[in-house]
Amino acid sequence: MVSKKSKGLVLLAMLLILTGNVVAASTTPIEIIRITTESVLSILSDKAIDVTARRTKVRKTVEDKFDFEEMSRRTLSTHWNRIANNEKREFVPLFKELLENVYLSKLEQYADVRVKYQKETIEGNYASVFTIANTVSADVEIPIIYKLLLKDTKSWKIYDVQIEGISLVNNYRSQFNQILGTGNKPFSQLLDMLRKKNMEFSKDSVSTSSTYKFTGSK
Repeated sequence: MVSKKSKGLVLLAMLLILTGNVVAASTTPIEIIRITTESVLSILSDKAIDVTARRTKVRKTVEDKFDFEEMSRRTLSTHWNRIANNEKREFVPLFKELLENVYLSKLEQYADVRVKYQKETIEGNYASVFTIANTVSADVEIPIIYKLLLKDTKSWKIYDVQIEGISLVNNYRSQFNQILGTGNKPFSQLLDMLRKKNMEFSKDSVSTSSTYKFTGSK
């Protein structure tokens, strides 16, 4: 379980992969993370931009960094193969919206983050970028590993992030498995819960939720 001190940096890790400027297809994985991080920190330090403008800017650039379909497939695991194509098409944007709502609601809190870029490893179409994040206000260093996939031999897309060895994909997979059981429950139940969560966020722009918790609270 992610420690209490680490929660802010868990949120930051998602912010780093949900924002940033478009980078060239030839850019290496570690350069993508570095460029994205610097863009995020620049946005956070710009006091002239209000929360709404920040989130709008973030949402416009999400697709350039993150492969939500790949993340959805890995998060649902065996459930992905059993559901219909129309359910997949509905799930991906709902899950994407949930992630945006959960993590972007904390955007203003982590402007003092410092990131060290350690190394990248590449094996075929898969890459890992190893970083360490800390904040000026918190006496703790958190290892963050970004997982990327080379899409159509053109560009690297992030499909998972690990904080202190804890995978974001695995966390949501565990929660969704509790909702869906072993496949004997209708997938529409999960879709309904996602819609409800996203509607709750639309009514309350600032969430006090736990980083990973999906069931039971925002």
